[in-house]
Amino acid sequence: MSIKEQEMTEVSIAEVSLRAYNESKTVLPPPTTAEVTQWRDQECGFNAAVFWRQCNTAGCTEAIFNDFLNYMKDMSERIQHQTASKEDYDVALKVMMASGKITQMLSKQQKELEKKQMAVQKSMAAMQDVVSLLRR
Repeated sequence: MSIKEQEMTEVSIAEVSLRAYNESKTVLPPPTTAEVTQWRDQECGFNAAVFWRQCNTAGCTEAIFNDFLNYMKDMSERIQHQTASKEDYDVALKVMMASGKITQMLSKQQKELEKKQMAVQKSMAAMQDVVSLLRR
């Protein structure tokens, strides 16, 4: 199946779903993880651009990101408070790895720690000067 045919199929599925929703005025339950995985892995793969265009058309993109960010924030708090489950730890790391930004984030944190270390060293040197002034 060509990319164009795949987009047409995905658009058709989305249009039918949207029509069904509008006709029934009922809220459909969100897809399960297995359904999303199956959908993503079908034939040529998952076309992210089509997905997000359809979400934009449906007016749900902001809500999806807000829910995702809240989910990640809650998970972050559980990890920081050491109340996280194994799944929390695994998911958080997988999301960061999938973002392709983990190396950049760790490098940034290392630079921040180096700045703090330099500030502490300057404070220690100043404190030694203060102590030596008092000994005179």
